[in-house]
Amino acid sequence: MAQGALTRSAAGVGILALGAAAEAVAPAATPFATTLDWAVGAALGGGGAWLLDRAPAAGRLALLAAITWYLGTLAGASTGALAAVCVLAYRGPLLHLLLSVPSGRVPGARGRALPTAAWIAGLLGPVVAGPATAGIAATVAAVLFARARRSAAGRRQALLATAAAAAGLSAMWWLAALNLASHTTLLVLNDVIVLGAGVVALAACAGAWERQAAGKLVIELAADRRPDRPVTAQLARALGDPDLDLRYGVPDVGWVDERGHAVPAPDGHPVTRAAVPGGGEVALLHGAVGPGDLRLAAAAAAAAALALDSARLEAAVQTHAADVRASRRRLLTAADAERRALEQRLSDGPLAGLRRVDRLLDESPGTLTGALRDELRAATAELTDLGHGLYPPALTRADLPGALEEMARRSPVSTTLRITGDLQILTDELRATTWFVCSEALANVARHARARHATVTVQVNSTTLLIEIRDDGHGRATPTRGLRGLADRIEALTGTFTVDSPAGGPTTIYARLPI
Repeated sequence: MAQGALTRSAAGVGILALGAAAEAVAPAATPFATTLDWAVGAALGGGGAWLLDRAPAAGRLALLAAITWYLGTLAGASTGALAAVCVLAYRGPLLHLLLSVPSGRVPGARGRALPTAAWIAGLLGPVVAGPATAGIAATVAAVLFARARRSAAGRRQALLATAAAAAGLSAMWWLAALNLASHTTLLVLNDVIVLGAGVVALAACAGAWERQAAGKLVIELAADRRPDRPVTAQLARALGDPDLDLRYGVPDVGWVDERGHAVPAPDGHPVTRAAVPGGGEVALLHGAVGPGDLRLAAAAAAAAALALDSARLEAAVQTHAADVRASRRRLLTAADAERRALEQRLSDGPLAGLRRVDRLLDESPGTLTGALRDELRAATAELTDLGHGLYPPALTRADLPGALEEMARRSPVSTTLRITGDLQILTDELRATTWFVCSEALANVARHARARHATVTVQVNSTTLLIEIRDDGHGRATPTRGLRGLADRIEALTGTFTVDSPAGGPTTIYARLPI
């Protein structure tokens, strides 16, 4: 690794030194043009040196393009056959570099004929090399565009960008061949376009577009896991492999497909693997076209592994949340049952005894007996109110409207009750919740709101129960213990609870619950 770094450093420094010497010997007409000319070769050489360990073939081509670029600069200060050969020699390795995108090598035996022609044409001298390389650059653009149409997403973007760069070179070189602008203008334009083409080719060979495509794929898989958008189809489209097969290796289970069906182990196929963070493995089985871009295939497998682990974690969270909701509902049901039992015990026990004593006192007239009877009836009324507060008898009879009407009558604040819809369709759980919400809200109004009037509205349709308690008090209601308890009760039933209480009033409590 240290030797490789030393080689890259030496190559980069050597190119920069060659460029500085070339610009010193054969400077351009202006300092700006000289600096720009040096920057083109420096970018090609520096990028090529950096690519030597990532894409060695592309790195060597970029270094050759930089060397021949500076040789062309030196040729501008001399005459003769050798100088004429060197002026446009950079065009051969540059076009070869464009054709090698993104792997650094030109695919196919016939495909290598085009860069060979580019190398030869660049050495034929300006008169012949100019139009010849311009035509070859146009052909390179067409070839790259055709390859892009058949490629996967990340590679397609890289090839399209490189095809555009080749087309720009072709247009520029035709302008120069036909001498359609001043010499200085043509030199500056050529420097800019060659610099842009070199940067595009180097970025493509370094995998910039593939990494972008892989990152986009990870985001898409994480954000769009739907039954109608299977992961296999998304990966196949991203990789340009219609025969792609996705398999999951699940610990203690074996290999399954995306639907969970058992499948054979991925043996005997071109395969790209990735470990799942939570345990297990993902395997991409490639079709006849093969894995294509190995970097993108590896990124796709990693994206599938992350998507699988994310789905597993999401399912675990949802299961836990469902367990918590079920537990809260069981607690509410148990609490309501306990309230109902306490009310019944009060009614059947102490209250029944007090009523029997009251009847006995009725049978024993006298002043003292009358006073005792009054105290006894007051105690009976208090115990009855306590029992009703625990669980109204009307709810036991499934008479929610009656319970609400009694609540409105007994409220210390003048209360209007409005009921819309059939409350009989509500479950016992929802009837109890409705009563407790209205009871606690009216108690809160009486204790804190300084209100003269309150309105209780209960609306029921086929899907929703809406409860609204509004008062004309001074507003700025604060979350009391009772209101927090109501919020917990309603949220346990997957409903929503809100309090709207601006300064000066009115205060409105909303509860919405699914039926």
